[in-house]
Amino acid sequence: MKYIVLTTKGTFDLEKVVNLHIESGWIPKGGSTVQGQYHYLYYQAMIKQTDK
Repeated sequence: MKYIVLTTKGTFDLEKVVNLHIESGWIPKGGSTVQGQYHYLYYQAMIKQTDK
C-alpha cells in the first residue's frame, strides 16, 4: 500500500488534485484538513493498493 498527503492553497485546487488522483486509482483516507490563520493550507491523505 502507498500513502501520500496532497497539499494545496485552496479548496478548488484540492478538489482538482484529489479527483485527478482518484482517476489514477488513489482513494481518499479520512476527511480533508485545514491549517492556518491568515493563509490556509488544505490537506487530503490518499492511499493506493499495490501488488507488493
